[in-house]
Amino acid sequence: MSASYKTMWGGGLAAFFGWLASLNWLGLIGTLIAIGGGAVNIYLNVQKHKREKIEHEAKMEALRRRAPFRSGDIPSGAEQYINEG
Repeated sequence: MSASYKTMWGGGLAAFFGWLASLNWLGLIGTLIAIGGGAVNIYLNVQKHKREKIEHEAKMEALRRRAPFRSGDIPSGAEQYINEG
C-alpha cells in the first residue's frame, strides 16, 4: 500500500471518529427512542382496531340471530333515536 492510500484511510477514519465524538448523543438517543415508541404505538393501534372490528362483527351477528324483526323494520321505541340522529 502506498503512503497516500494509508493517509487517505487514516484521515477518513479520523474524520469519522471525530464526527461520532461531536454528536449530541442524548439528543440522538432521545430521537431514536421517540421513533421506536411511535412505531410501537402504531402497531398496537392497528392490532386494537383489528380486535375491535372482530368484536363488533361478532356482536352484530349475535344481534342478527336473536332480532325479532327483519332488516328494514323499526323496533318499537326506536323512532325517537332515529329522529334524533
